[in-house]
Amino acid sequence: MAERQNAYSMGATSHMATVVFDRHIDFCEEYVAATSKALHALLQEGTMDPTPYRRDLFRIRQKWALWLYDELEVKLDGFEGEISRVIEAPSVGADGAYESSKASRGSLIAYLREILGTEDLTILRRTELAAAAAAARGQGAG
Repeated sequence: MAERQNAYSMGATSHMATVVFDRHIDFCEEYVAATSKALHALLQEGTMDPTPYRRDLFRIRQKWALWLYDELEVKLDGFEGEISRVIEAPSVGADGAYESSKASRGSLIAYLREILGTEDLTILRRTELAAAAAAARGQGAG
């Protein structure tokens, strides 16, 4: 068990792991910003041509291609298909207002967080911080 923990610690704290993590975060921030921009435009304009949006996401994925892994690419393809569907044909309520507003936008962003692993990273960070705080409290007691 200690050997596995040591291997994990060495892998997780290596320079390459740090670089990969940083690049993933940079990609996520840029990708989410482009997604939010498209969703904001949808809320303002209703239906819209998804071509510029698709072009932006393609450009972002090409820019960060070295740091993306196959499973993530497949999941992003599915996400982009879903968001294109929402952009091309948003739901219109009885009052004529677009229903793809907050609820759809929230569920799409939640879906994107799941794909990008930000929920897991947040849990990992919280766990690590709690362990570090517990260790610090234990050292301070002596």
